[in-house]
Amino acid sequence: MFNGIVLKKQMFGDSMPSLKQLIKTALIPVGKTLYVWGGGWNQDDSGAGESSLSLGARCTWEIFFNLYGKEYDFEKTRLMRNMGLDCSGYIGWVLYNVFYGEQKRNGFVFKAKDTAFKLHEMNFGFYRPKEEITDFMAGDIMSGKSHVYMVLGSCSDGSVVILHSSPPGVQISGTYTPERKVESMAVLIAERCVEEHFPIWYNKFGFSPRSEIYLKDYNQFRWSEELISDAEGYRQMNADEIIKDIFK
Repeated sequence: MFNGIVLKKQMFGDSMPSLKQLIKTALIPVGKTLYVWGGGWNQDDSGAGESSLSLGARCTWEIFFNLYGKEYDFEKTRLMRNMGLDCSGYIGWVLYNVFYGEQKRNGFVFKAKDTAFKLHEMNFGFYRPKEEITDFMAGDIMSGKSHVYMVLGSCSDGSVVILHSSPPGVQISGTYTPERKVESMAVLIAERCVEEHFPIWYNKFGFSPRSEIYLKDYNQFRWSEELISDAEGYRQMNADEIIKDIFK
């Protein structure tokens, strides 16, 4: 059985990656990488491919991004695997870049619906089915039937700022509140962040909020504190505080 705690000791010794490092890594492709169905997967669609086994952003992602404007149609670029990332490929690439080591051959690309439980099986942390979720914290990985995303941070009204790859590309979004308030804190915070820090993306594609379904129909994975440190206190910060710390 793959053991995340053993991997941590082999790779980092007494040190370990942090939640801040995880979030900063997840931000690298944001705003300059398009959604490509199959991006990050191997040719057999059985696991990680060349793109998600790359250290650092691939130059092809930004080159491809620069070829298109708001008319980009991901249906016409299916399986152009090295040109962008789909949701699972994106999360897999992030984890590979944080935990590069024993998994360098296999990577971390799984079907969206399986990702949270797979990480739990690998002894990286803790799994909660959607019925048992009570909160959202920075770094949580959320698995739905056909999508997977990472939590950047939560807000006091119950909305959440997220990182994910969804048409047209790798982006920051904010959810509605659980009661379906559209102008939620997360939506306002996330749009301000995108406009300020990712202006090229914002001018091309604007901003796309996400419904309350993202809070209700996804299972959750949360990192073990033995595997990922949190010296900055991101687990106790709200989304706005985390964004300010990341971009200061």
